Amino acid sequence: MLRWVVGFMVAASAGHASAALDVRPAPAWVTTLALPDDAAATAIRADSGLRYLLLDHQVSLLDRSPVQYRRFAYDVTSETGLSEAGRLEITFQPDYEEVVLHSVAIVRKGVARQRAGRLAFERLRRETELDEGIVDGEETWHATLPDVRVGDRIELAYSVIGANPVFGGKYHDEFSASYGSALGARRVRLLHPQARSVRHRLSHPLYRASRHVGAGIVDSAWEASALPAVKLEPDLPPWFDAFGSIEFSEAGNWEEVAAWAQPLFARRLEQGPATREIVQRLGLSASDTPGSVMRALAFVQGEIRYTGIEIGENSHAPKFPGTTLEQRYGDCKDKTLLLIALLAEIGVEVEPVLVHTGRERGVVDGLPRATAFNHVIARVLDVPGWSFVDPTRDREHGAADARAQQPYGFGLRAVAGADPMIAIPDAPPTRPEVTVEQSARLSLDDASKGRAGMGVATLYRRAHVTGVRAEFAVGDAAQVGERYLGYMRDFYTDIEQVGAPKFLDRPDEGYARVDETYQVSWDETDPDESLSLFLFQLSDWTRLPKETRRAQPMRLGGPRWARQTIRAHSAGGWGIEPESEVVDNAHFRFERTIAIDGEELEVAADWRLKLDSVAPADYVRFRKDIAAVRDLLDFPVRVGGQHVEPVPLAARDVLWPIGATMLVVAFFGWAWLFRARNAFAGMVFQPRRTAASLIASDAGMQVSGLLIVLTAMLDACFALGVDLPASLNDLGVGKGIGYTVRAIVSSLIAVALVRLGFRMLRTDVEYSNLLRIAGWALIPVLVGTAGALIAIRGSVSWFDTETTPIGQVPGLVAAFLFIMGGLAWTIVATARGYASAASSGVGRAVGAMILGPAVILLPLVGIGVAIAVWGSNG
Repeated sequence: MLRWVVGFMVAASAGHASAALDVRPAPAWVTTLALPDDAAATAIRADSGLRYLLLDHQVSLLDRSPVQYRRFAYDVTSETGLSEAGRLEITFQPDYEEVVLHSVAIVRKGVARQRAGRLAFERLRRETELDEGIVDGEETWHATLPDVRVGDRIELAYSVIGANPVFGGKYHDEFSASYGSALGARRVRLLHPQARSVRHRLSHPLYRASRHVGAGIVDSAWEASALPAVKLEPDLPPWFDAFGSIEFSEAGNWEEVAAWAQPLFARRLEQGPATREIVQRLGLSASDTPGSVMRALAFVQGEIRYTGIEIGENSHAPKFPGTTLEQRYGDCKDKTLLLIALLAEIGVEVEPVLVHTGRERGVVDGLPRATAFNHVIARVLDVPGWSFVDPTRDREHGAADARAQQPYGFGLRAVAGADPMIAIPDAPPTRPEVTVEQSARLSLDDASKGRAGMGVATLYRRAHVTGVRAEFAVGDAAQVGERYLGYMRDFYTDIEQVGAPKFLDRPDEGYARVDETYQVSWDETDPDESLSLFLFQLSDWTRLPKETRRAQPMRLGGPRWARQTIRAHSAGGWGIEPESEVVDNAHFRFERTIAIDGEELEVAADWRLKLDSVAPADYVRFRKDIAAVRDLLDFPVRVGGQHVEPVPLAARDVLWPIGATMLVVAFFGWAWLFRARNAFAGMVFQPRRTAASLIASDAGMQVSGLLIVLTAMLDACFALGVDLPASLNDLGVGKGIGYTVRAIVSSLIAVALVRLGFRMLRTDVEYSNLLRIAGWALIPVLVGTAGALIAIRGSVSWFDTETTPIGQVPGLVAAFLFIMGGLAWTIVATARGYASAASSGVGRAVGAMILGPAVILLPLVGIGVAIAVWGSNG
């Protein structure tokens, strides 16, 4: 957060020069906002080693140039925050701003040490958006604060003087009301002459406002304390502002903002040889205005590269169209103005429209101000078929209605006159934007091995055609095919690609098509395996959200209309009844139909998105409906047979876990009866007394070793997912023995660490005694593991399946309870046995079991954390 509020810079330095930063006292009009007291400060949750105490912005419009005073204070709570705490960065625009430093202090144990006059600041030029073709000229005063320690408090205060002259002396600004980190105190204060009318808008519930008028000066402030960190939920709509803001503007309405913007774009292309050559080459003519718009737009999109030199007034003022034409580069406003100028040559009127790429339709809810926009598009007037276009996009093709719509919702017409704020329509598609036609010809060989040749033809339109064009433009078909095959393997286990995909582009007709061919295999005799006719493409846009509830709205993506059809042919026909399933709500409509025509089965689904977001109040219902859609995407079949319905619960599915439970209960019943006469039973119910007798027994060590080896072997089966009795045949002798040996060695090391723990507690215990007890104490977990294996019929692989058949559920539940219960019982028996060996209490034994391993684990964790911190700072 520190670099967000001081000036966040991430790109490499483009150059630097040592210079002296002006150091002066704070202006007389500045008031001091008190820091949170010790109790309040302690309650602030630290973030990455820093606790943010204060963020104070004060703005004065009393002088010729605006002055923005900024003060920050934060505590260093751990070593993690040292690097960022000692790095000071102040960003500014050298064309019209200057920086004055007021104070840099390190407060240590209540004593403030002033550093402002002794810091060596460097003036850096960093272009953070250079890779995106934007140069903004912003510079940074950078200094490294020496001798920063954990426990220090850092306080920084400075002023930035000046404003962009493009706004004509009017004040427009916006401040964030909260952040991703907790903040102790926050204030935004504004002073301005009473003669200047400055409007404000606050969108945060925790702020309190104050306003004082005196001597012709208006002094307003908005303060908040104990601001919690804002946690952003995934997939937020662009118009949703989770942080809140405080906006200021001297514009009374959107008409005044439009009146400011209109002169910036009131420039025409000068007549000359270059102009006439372009008009003639493009065939621009008043007799063919629709075609002229298409050709002029294609020229500006394709032949004028995107590069923005947005320094000073050029942040908002476009270049002359002739300059853009000569240089053959420009940003959104330059390219838009060039399009306007070219079409003006043939009498076509085009308006510039200011929009915001991040807030989209949310811009209309904000305060009317000149800084509310970050992008410019064009509105074509009175030309059939054309409306809003974006000259900044990559070259588009086809008719206007076949192109991607403008997603901005609202925009400001930069023209004189009434009603400047205009709705930007996003017309629903008249046909699917993505259409998938999938075909499969199914067959079985004599061994009931199924094979299917599968073809997939996908048609893309509107916005979705751009991505696939770029995909094939960047890589060859073979490379694209590898990615497609990896995607398909998520749905078909045994699938191979037959040749590279074929790409067919029809830009004039507004679509592109990709054809893929695959070969799929499966085992028809396996009850758990069948061919699934899965509507894979629709699954991309109907994923089940992880969160069960939300406090913030969720954005809905993907096409507004998509369709996928699967046609499967089987010589045996299909014993399947036609059906239709619909899931319909305020957000989407999904329909799946099953149809039979002789030997051809058709599974077709239609997806239509009605809204672009889900409100938190509607989220639970939406998620439930998406889950219902997910259930309809999968349609398993048997070749020449029936649709594979879910297998009902069979008697054996319950009898195995019941039988395992009876055996486990029988063992523990026997152990209770014979606890005083048998060592195995005694170690279960009387571990302390039994351990004392085992220590004196030679046989005790032999049995202990056998129990450790047996436990390690069973652990290897579970860890490596080996079904019994297949075991070593599937696993391989070497791999199984290797894992077993490692498990045994781990047990021996663990016992040694427990002995070390006893020594740390000043108790000496023989290693052999501890090892003997550790082996015998494994009896409960061995019994639990044996019961678990019986409950799951020796099928350890059940634990590794992504989807669990209903028949496996009772066995898996019983196995889990047996293993966890046996493990807990073993821990208790071990602790009591160790206490007997050490002639101590159980508490001391538990302490030794924790302290010994901690000696090894804590340094390893510390080294891992140090490496992670070093890597993030490096």
